[in-house]
Amino acid sequence: MKTLHMSIGPVQSFVSQARRTRDLWAGSFLLSFLTGHAMVQILKEGGGIIFPRVHDPEGGLPSAISDDLLQKIWEVQDAESDSSEGPFVGSLPNRFQAKIPEHLPPDRIVGAVRRAWDQVAQAVKEKAFPRGLPPAAEEIWKRQVRNFWEVTWAMGEEPDLLNRRKYWRSHIPPEEPGDKCTLTGNLQELSGMIRAHERKEQDAFWEMVRRKGQLSPFDLQENERLSAIALIKRLYPQVAKRALGWELPNQARNFPSTAYLAAMPWMLSRGKTRPKQASRMTQAARRAGIMDSEHPAFQPKEVDPGFYKLEGSVFFSSNLVRDHFWKEPGKKEADEKDQEELKKALSQLTDEGKEPPSPFYALLLMDGDRMGELLKRGAEKVSEALGRFTQTVSKTVGDKQGYTVYAGGDDVLALLPLKQGLPAAVQLQKQYREAFSAVDVSGEISAGLVYAHYKAPLQSVLKSAHQLLDDVAKNECGRDSLAIRVWKGGGPVWTWACPWEKVLRGSGTPETHLEWAADQMRNQQAYSSSFFYHLRTRIEPLEPMGRKEEDESFYPEMIQRLMVAEYMRGDREIPREQAEEQMEALLPISLEYWRDEQKRIQQRRFQTEGVLIARFLATEGREEP
Repeated sequence: MKTLHMSIGPVQSFVSQARRTRDLWAGSFLLSFLTGHAMVQILKEGGGIIFPRVHDPEGGLPSAISDDLLQKIWEVQDAESDSSEGPFVGSLPNRFQAKIPEHLPPDRIVGAVRRAWDQVAQAVKEKAFPRGLPPAAEEIWKRQVRNFWEVTWAMGEEPDLLNRRKYWRSHIPPEEPGDKCTLTGNLQELSGMIRAHERKEQDAFWEMVRRKGQLSPFDLQENERLSAIALIKRLYPQVAKRALGWELPNQARNFPSTAYLAAMPWMLSRGKTRPKQASRMTQAARRAGIMDSEHPAFQPKEVDPGFYKLEGSVFFSSNLVRDHFWKEPGKKEADEKDQEELKKALSQLTDEGKEPPSPFYALLLMDGDRMGELLKRGAEKVSEALGRFTQTVSKTVGDKQGYTVYAGGDDVLALLPLKQGLPAAVQLQKQYREAFSAVDVSGEISAGLVYAHYKAPLQSVLKSAHQLLDDVAKNECGRDSLAIRVWKGGGPVWTWACPWEKVLRGSGTPETHLEWAADQMRNQQAYSSSFFYHLRTRIEPLEPMGRKEEDESFYPEMIQRLMVAEYMRGDREIPREQAEEQMEALLPISLEYWRDEQKRIQQRRFQTEGVLIARFLATEGREEP
């Protein structure tokens, strides 16, 4: 046997080029699907996968396969599957290590990836262009489909071989001329026409695609002009049986929007406590031409199930008063009376606007720390630990009302309602440590958590999450840390990071200092805007005295006394003991902490970012329009 290292790319650019959550999920799952075909080819040729652990090396195949996606691909290839609904969460990383027989050339494994990709591409092509492509578009399609993926491999025992192999840069995509895709801006859009000179003809081409492909505005909007790659990513869920070999559930084909994720807890609450009003809103929405565009995994029985299928943006009153909202693609014409009836129904559900849904959701990105070092010390144990961890992710995220976009190896990408983002991160961090502890290895994981307004551009939010994870949680905070950012309507406003030891309270509920502080602030009028402003202007500029031994105890005590004094200023009548208790809840999130190279936690200066994020969690961002 010989050792093979293989990766499929591009990864981040392909996945992150997403205008909506379905694009994000579809790109991630497609990468896992292609990796799965490479792995199945190896297993059927008598080889085995070393990293990640996806099968029992001592067991017989296919029963020894532990990964659901890999198992389904095997079954479809062997015609052992009835093509019913199958897995839809990407669970296989784009990079893996395997043992392959001496007689097996890596090009045969690469060929399996190419065949799987061609099958997906052909299914989408037949859907979008049932009568074939015009010659110019056919040329663009073939060029992009043929040259997009870079499958890199190396043979040998050294763990860094694949990284060294990538320095060769042997994959040089052809030049992409003409107008560019509105989703993947580096690729030419399919019509091949120049908009500056052929606007009408170009619009007619894409109208033809929508009409002949029977595509809804949710599949292809009027202002979208896509490349072959973007069109494949957008449409393959609609032809999953031909593209993948099995059907995808509605939950995948209609992945929840950011607005829906933000409104979900409010919807569940209102559906349970006010079912008649919720049903009334559902009927008003249908009369107003609002389409059912969401397909949640849950189906509560208290209310008309159509209530939970309405598009997420309809639950925010600011949308219903905009003329542009009613002119969006997919909206049916509705007269003013129907529009007013919907506004009235929503107003009743929100108590005349006093209890609206939060406009924020959570995007969680997690990545194992020092994975290269761990693999050098024992790839088999690390692979087993990651296999244990991966199998827990989807359930944990689902239990928090969230949706897993990707969970493979040491990486996690998930979307959740605002209040569930931090509890999910904490639970996954614990499960990661437990998975490694079970094989007697110390494993650490860092997380980037972005609380984003549902109207914030998804591509920008995802890019920010990657920067937050890599630059803040790992580099600035010293790994094994959590970094949080709040992204309001105008962009990112606050960033806070802390080693996990200082994030967690150690005992009690809630588990984190941030949530504890938010609970203390909730319904406390004493926490006025001026209090937070004065914390920033009067206390934040104060620096530690410079004597490390004294600063570790004296500086926090001094800061707490100053916070108590600021809290008790003015006409506020409050016992000092109560003020000290409340400031004690804020202190752990008011000091900067970081981990040095010896993994010792160091203390820096006072900062207000953590306090402001706690206040944001207390209000759930409802001060935002």
